Amino acid sequence: MWGALIKKYELKENAWLREIESLESFFGTFLNAQTPLAEFISRYEQGLAQRRDEERKEVFSCYNLQAFLHAKEPVEEQCRRLYTLTAFKIFQNELLQSYNYLGIKTYEEGTICRYSVRRCGNGVEKHAVTFSAANLNVCCSCQMFEFEGILYRHILIVFNMLDIREFPPCYILHRWTKNAEYGTIRDIESGVSPQELKSLIFWSLRVTACKFVRLGQHLLKNTKSDMRLCEKVE
Repeated sequence: MWGALIKKYELKENAWLREIESLESFFGTFLNAQTPLAEFISRYEQGLAQRRDEERKEVFSCYNLQAFLHAKEPVEEQCRRLYTLTAFKIFQNELLQSYNYLGIKTYEEGTICRYSVRRCGNGVEKHAVTFSAANLNVCCSCQMFEFEGILYRHILIVFNMLDIREFPPCYILHRWTKNAEYGTIRDIESGVSPQELKSLIFWSLRVTACKFVRLGQHLLKNTKSDMRLCEKVE
């Protein structure tokens, strides 16, 4: 039913719904409407421990395994060097998919160019990619980079047409790199994009939430002890 509604109203790429589904996939493994609070806290801790274990495995893979280069492109090598293994595989798939697309320049004024990008054999679905040669800024009507933080196939085919051999640093978001750390949130003036800042805030809040969960668990135990003591006194 839910999937049918998403398809009917074309909400598959809706950023807010994607975030909700991401949280649901995390909480759904150990939480339901009948879960008591004390049991939820215990399961939540187990879920976090599992997530931390997965992150440690990812870090190990990043520094001890090396993904195979399929396209042998300089940008592919650049991303393999910088991205985590999981992020690189997502990018690599987009790079390979970009070869199935065609780009046609439809507008040019000064340093600004606009391209119409469509999949080979499919003239219906088109996307507009705007590129500025002055500062190498690029944006696509699909807004997948703004949502996901990894360059999407429509932009990649335009970069290929322009013979851009290395991505500007602004398109390699820090949170997907091997040396990313969840620490102090940098302010907007430091060059962090709104999407990256949002992600950093999320992780910072998650750490704070964990502290409150542990505190609540401790208080819950103390409350039970106090109640038992009161019962004995009565």
